[in-house]
Amino acid sequence: MFGTQRQKQYLVKYQGLAHVHNDWLPEEALLIEVPSIIADFKHKNHGVSWNSEWTIPQCLLKKRLLSFSKLHRKNKDLDVDNDLECKHEWLVKWNGLDIENAT
Repeated sequence: MFGTQRQKQYLVKYQGLAHVHNDWLPEEALLIEVPSIIADFKHKNHGVSWNSEWTIPQCLLKKRLLSFSKLHRKNKDLDVDNDLECKHEWLVKWNGLDIENAT
């Protein structure tokens, strides 16, 4: 079972790949792999003000089961109805933001 430790993550969009390949990666891994990109991102977004209302989901628009790794595909006993064995991604409409800002 995964811990509930909170850590900063970034949504990584890979150039030239479809959105299905986007992934949330921990900041500590990105600081090792691509420190200049993280530094540029922080510099560009320094001082960007956030409205706390924007962090509250207004509604959940879509739930998607993420594809499994090859290891999971080989496991024929995998219970896709068990949330502990599956990963889902949600499309969220945020309070105070237009639908174009859903993530």
